[in-house]
Amino acid sequence: AELKRDLKVIKGNKLNLGNYHALLIAVEEYDNFERLKSPIKDVSRISKILTNRYNFKTQILKNPSRRSLLKKLNEYSKNLTLSDNFILYFAGHGVQKSNEGFWLTVEAEKISDIDWVSNNTIVRKLREMKANNILVMADTCFAGTLTRGIRSKNKNNQDTPVKKLNET
Repeated sequence: AELKRDLKVIKGNKLNLGNYHALLIAVEEYDNFERLKSPIKDVSRISKILTNRYNFKTQILKNPSRRSLLKKLNEYSKNLTLSDNFILYFAGHGVQKSNEGFWLTVEAEKISDIDWVSNNTIVRKLREMKANNILVMADTCFAGTLTRGIRSKNKNNQDTPVKKLNET
């Protein structure tokens, strides 16, 4: 009975699951950090899989500056709707400072955090998006700090998997 209450009747067998978007960010040619070998190859493969198998609209940012990365996130924030689904993927260097994780863009410096993108900034940008579902994948050091401290409950006021993951 409880399951029936939660199910919606779909007329004409047409289920609208929305549009699927992915922003795939790869940084491998750093000005001030060791060059990485595979981020661009990785995002190219991911893009092909998402596009060919799952009909995603993908965009790849290769070696972006901090400004161009944030500008692109702002575009998604402006254009995504409640029926959209969004994947954000980042492959590149990451650092931790004062118990916070940062994504490093191409111009990042070791001794100055001016061009570092904080996990808090990423979380804030994601909260501004209207997408129905958002998935973040970060192939970087200190990516785990991205979800620490997020207090999330579902519509039944139960802990979500993100909260449970943070507890482990």
